[in-house]
Amino acid sequence: MLTAVVGLLVLSSTARAAEMPWRTSVEDALAEAAKSDKLVMIDFSDTDCVWCDRMENETLADTSVVTACERVIPVRVYVEETPDLARKHEIEGVPSFIFVESTGDEAGRIVGFLPPEEFIHRLNLVLEEQERVVSLRKRVAAEPQDMEAKAELARIYCERRQGDLAAPLVDALAALPKDEAPEDMAEILLNTAIAYGSRGNNDRALVYLAKVIQEYPGTEEAEWAGFFTGLALGLKGEREAAIKQLEQVISTAKNEGIRERARILRDRFRAEDEQGPPTGPSL
Repeated sequence: MLTAVVGLLVLSSTARAAEMPWRTSVEDALAEAAKSDKLVMIDFSDTDCVWCDRMENETLADTSVVTACERVIPVRVYVEETPDLARKHEIEGVPSFIFVESTGDEAGRIVGFLPPEEFIHRLNLVLEEQERVVSLRKRVAAEPQDMEAKAELARIYCERRQGDLAAPLVDALAALPKDEAPEDMAEILLNTAIAYGSRGNNDRALVYLAKVIQEYPGTEEAEWAGFFTGLALGLKGEREAAIKQLEQVISTAKNEGIRERARILRDRFRAEDEQGPPTGPSL
């Protein structure tokens, strides 16, 4: 009997140790992250969600997942209770896990139900990239002339759609003589524009699109920049300028795919002139 009781106590203790230590306040979790240099893992869930229940019972209750998540600060929120936060992070479905730095800048995301092994794999990818980001930041701070580190960090920021973080690095790279700039400088500039545009900042997007067109004429990146310039102008409500820009792309671009997209967008803007403003604010 005594042995059985001890066994039950051990099992009970193990179960409690395997529970995810959820926080309930994003603000408190961000403050905690600032002191620990950990990422905050925001679990966007719903009280009426079958896949959220499966994620909770099959994956997040797994001891290996709980152990892996010791490297982040987990906080759970419900989309019906935090609609503004869900909109901010562009949550389209649950469960969704958004990883953010203490500044609130997104570092990665995992969307949908995953079994324990796959969840841990995806989590490791997010954390490995973040370790790389931290290392690159330290390199840039210690050696401001380390353009290789700046270029790699800028690429990551662009992938994360963090235009404001990428811009100072990209500007430094763009100021270099062309023979010293990264080989993919035109692509970096284009992706910086897309990072801004995807967040709805079309004015800043247009600045970097213009740099691609002016500095790298004749390239496919310049053709894409011409297309996105037309899109950004249209989304700003400057329909006449947008249509003119798109017609120029149609007549000069070598890439047939770009020309076809320009035709479709030109016709859409022409039709919407009679129906009202464009349907979306961003690239």
